[in-house]
Amino acid sequence: MVDYVIGREPDPSQPRILLEDRSISRTHGKLSVLGNGRFIIEDLRSQNGTYVREKGGWKRVDRADVGSADEVRLGMFTATVADLLARAIYTPGRVRMERNPETGEIVKRTDDR
Repeated sequence: MVDYVIGREPDPSQPRILLEDRSISRTHGKLSVLGNGRFIIEDLRSQNGTYVREKGGWKRVDRADVGSADEVRLGMFTATVADLLARAIYTPGRVRMERNPETGEIVKRTDDR
């Protein structure tokens, strides 16, 4: 599972979705990828809220299960979940491996995120 932090200035060391909109908090929300086209959108105590479109209107949510075609609104910014994911930035850290010099087997692996 990958969690993307959504905001104007999310932590660059984390998977993130950068939205340069003044109505969006620096760390506005989180989008978790569950797989099989299912996601969870969460509000991270943003000032202007996180909303999901339901039956023609907007419902403010703290946390909601959504699909890729569902529309969400963060502050005044509106997009589908698929559109948000198209903006995702995922820059994992380098992976270091130590090998046994005699066998070549990996004996230690660390992730520098």
